[in-house]
Amino acid sequence: MSRSTDMINNIPGRNGKIIIDLLLVLIAICLMLPFSALVLTGGSSATEPTSTGWNVQELPAMSPTSYYFTMAISSTDTLHLGYVASINLINPTKALMHANNYGNIWDIEEVYRAPEIDHPSLVLDQSDGVQIASIVNDYDMYYFYKEGSTWKDERVGGSSFTEGFPSDFNICPIAFDQMGRPVIAYHKHHYDLDPWSEIGVAVRVADGTWDLSTRVAQYGVSSPLVFAIDGDGRMLIVYVDRPCQETSYPDIYEKAVKAMWIGEGEYFGLSVIDLFNRNPSSFIKEGAILFDGQGTAHVAYIAWGDFIPELRYATNEDDSWKTEVIDEIHYIDDRPAMAIDSRGRIHLAYVNDTDGTLMHALRDDQGWTKTVISKWIHHSECVRMVIDSQDRPIVGFIKNNKINIATPSTYAPSQVEDFRLESGDGYVRLRWAAPADDGGSAISGYRIYRGVDGSNLNLYVSVRPGVRSLTDSGLTNGVEYSYVVVAVNSNGEGEWSDQLKAKPSGDTDLTLAAVAGLAGAGGALLGALVGRALWR
Repeated sequence: MSRSTDMINNIPGRNGKIIIDLLLVLIAICLMLPFSALVLTGGSSATEPTSTGWNVQELPAMSPTSYYFTMAISSTDTLHLGYVASINLINPTKALMHANNYGNIWDIEEVYRAPEIDHPSLVLDQSDGVQIASIVNDYDMYYFYKEGSTWKDERVGGSSFTEGFPSDFNICPIAFDQMGRPVIAYHKHHYDLDPWSEIGVAVRVADGTWDLSTRVAQYGVSSPLVFAIDGDGRMLIVYVDRPCQETSYPDIYEKAVKAMWIGEGEYFGLSVIDLFNRNPSSFIKEGAILFDGQGTAHVAYIAWGDFIPELRYATNEDDSWKTEVIDEIHYIDDRPAMAIDSRGRIHLAYVNDTDGTLMHALRDDQGWTKTVISKWIHHSECVRMVIDSQDRPIVGFIKNNKINIATPSTYAPSQVEDFRLESGDGYVRLRWAAPADDGGSAISGYRIYRGVDGSNLNLYVSVRPGVRSLTDSGLTNGVEYSYVVVAVNSNGEGEWSDQLKAKPSGDTDLTLAAVAGLAGAGGALLGALVGRALWR
């Protein structure tokens, strides 16, 4: 007899029978349940694994049923969110919401209510005033702005803009032109003129008055557009088209990513960024676009590659588009976000559905560096990103129907302290102190950038973290040399130091020796003045 049988037989009287009956009931229940119901959920599925270098905060007060939201950051690092929430499930009604934070406290307010509200786009003007563009009830573009504590709304173009033919709007990103006027770009699909669509911009020339004269009919536009305005007021709209009417492209191509330039209210240029072979999987989804300080356009988008969707990046340096693949992301509907920091570095945030991770990619002089922000993210179609005043990326994303905000737990260091130059015969000596803020990560070294006689700064040398001075020798006397020192940690380069300049001189050492030999108060004063003139 087995030990377990012996134990059951030794259970006294009625109590033993009750225990046996309970065991039989439990076995019966287990046989009826699927195997998955018997497996206990582990801790990893209940709590999100800690992602290296990022803190993720869920915002429980905001539960948008729409996966689309928008984000901007003010000059004082206040975050502003625009999103759509469902406020009546029985009689479906949507609300356009605005939220902004004061530290960890969020102020939430309703902007507008309608049966359908989609694709809000939020921007801040030069005074950090919030302005939003959105699609309302499928067929109307609306513009929202705040006067005091009251939200105002305008129907862009009035009712005549949508009357007379069946049509709808796909997306309407908003930006400001060089005169500070709100400009909304749009893609308007004409169902009765299929496959033709209309791409255009609406400029707010006065309160309630919009100039809609810039419109371009395009064949086969099949995807949402992205839009930006450079410092000279040139507008760039990037969209997806079928190039079958382009005589310069053979029929093997089904889709093309195109760039349309608009300036002075007129369309003046069209170029092709990327082409895709004709197959059922040729598909391009919404991307992101921005201009850097030199007026170079940067575009990120997701498209099918040969076998799997890819995150691609394109830039128009040297008046031609150059593209590269950043990552294979598995799922076509994810939307990337892009931002640029004060040093011109490109930041991308996107979902890689191959392993369900939210990723951050940074492009600097050394190439692309990718890190994991958060795990267990699947089909998060909306990712947004901004850069704060300390050049730290802030990423917003939807997870479990809630908005989450991710911030780096470590970041790039601040400027080096007490940076100064001393010049002599054929040399310049650099001295500096460690930055006041190491970004929460140990300083791994310093990089010195040098420019000669007004030329651009280039990386001259990298030194170990314990080094605080460097002598640049073998220089030409009378030539001006420029220097910048920057601290580096695990997040990359920190804030650049001020740029200092010096000219080596063959008379420096002789003059300093003569000053040192002077005696008396007058000699000391003269020495101080000469030394100050030589110290740059």
